[in-house]
Amino acid sequence: MVDKNKAMDLINKKYSDSEIDDKITEMMSKVGSSNKENTRYQYSYVPLEYVIENPQEYIIPECMPACNHLWDKNIETFMVSNYEDDFLYVLLGDLSDENIAIIEDLSKVDTRYFWDEFRHYWGIRVNGVSKESSEELAKLTNVFVLQDTKKYQTAEDFLDSYKRTGGKEYVDEYGCIVHDYNPNLENATLEEALINSGSANLYVPEEGRIYNSLLYLEWHNKYKKSLADNKSR
Repeated sequence: MVDKNKAMDLINKKYSDSEIDDKITEMMSKVGSSNKENTRYQYSYVPLEYVIENPQEYIIPECMPACNHLWDKNIETFMVSNYEDDFLYVLLGDLSDENIAIIEDLSKVDTRYFWDEFRHYWGIRVNGVSKESSEELAKLTNVFVLQDTKKYQTAEDFLDSYKRTGGKEYVDEYGCIVHDYNPNLENATLEEALINSGSANLYVPEEGRIYNSLLYLEWHNKYKKSLADNKSR
């Protein structure tokens, strides 16, 4: 808790030049000495691939069971709570239509399933930060089903995007920065685009899709395998 009287004394105190220099040096040394422990769990947003590679840096242990359950179902986690909160939550990204219907219905009768008006994401949450609340949060994921990933581009969109690489930038009517076509790439083929962008291993020819990363390609293959297994039963 901040001592307001002490704070005001410091604000109103007149420092000599040497004292001011000392204060600046002290503050800079604190900034320079900041380490990973100070930023742990404090990230506003990090791509999911990075999070899964190093979860202990980005996710508090109490949220890990729920996140693991969601990832097992190909459900992206967009943001989670940290130790500044007195409750646990996980925001969910790119839900399938089936999973949206599930959480939408549940949110009408159970406030632990909710729509985040500020970030425009569905989420799950429970009160408290403890072993018990961690277990409760993880159980909330049981209602969801395995889904396919949406993190891919069609071959047409991928090639179109590649042809704009290095093109002149401009701001469109919606305030977004977009690129004109690069004249040097106007005759590029899909094969060239895949090779030059390092995405050849993410291309599934029979689907005409290029997945955003190996993680999402693996998720897609997991989903396809699940469909095949269900058909064979």
